[in-house]
Amino acid sequence: MKQLFTLSFILLTCAGAMGQCSSSIPANAIVISSSTAANHTQSGANFWICNSAFQQVFSGSNNNFWVEPNGFFNGPTGNNNTIRYKGTVAMGIFGNNNVVYCTSASAISDQGTGTTINTCGANGVVFNYGSAPAAPGCAPVGVEEAALAEISVRYDQALDVLVVQDPAGRVQEIRLFDGAGRQMAQPVAAQRSAHSLAGLPAGAYIVQLMTAEGNRVHRFVK
Repeated sequence: MKQLFTLSFILLTCAGAMGQCSSSIPANAIVISSSTAANHTQSGANFWICNSAFQQVFSGSNNNFWVEPNGFFNGPTGNNNTIRYKGTVAMGIFGNNNVVYCTSASAISDQGTGTTINTCGANGVVFNYGSAPAAPGCAPVGVEEAALAEISVRYDQALDVLVVQDPAGRVQEIRLFDGAGRQMAQPVAAQRSAHSLAGLPAGAYIVQLMTAEGNRVHRFVK
């Protein structure tokens, strides 16, 4: 009987965690994109972190975060925040007593204390966009955003190269950062479609594509 009770408790706990893996982005969410200021001190707020977000820092507490797969999210450094992260590249979590819902534990680099990490499985973190802010939200909404959507970037592990497909030649500069946000010594030449990463150590990287229409950010693991 005791074993049955223990098993039931575990099942209920897991079901509760998984139930929180799907969540609606509220209409009052603050949209964080590539054009947003870098530092945020609000507490008790909702943040929707777009794929284009880059090196934003959040120091408040009791916030809610909905983080798209490629959003570069420094933090939070505050306490008692709830973070839902759709990405797979390790994201740092600082501060105390934060709660995280993620694809897997490997997607979180826990630098704080008292962090609760709930794993939702591959593609298990689901956002309901029905109430999410409209333009300027995270989704492409105009000519500029549609142009950026045509640009693709991927890491070819077999050849150890970064492949950037830019059919219209919009990319003006390519910047490469390590997982901690430190920029590599030299920007990558935008004129080439394949960029060798030989000599760089294994780890998480962020590539930032600079265009006249805006910037696009992509994260990958070498």
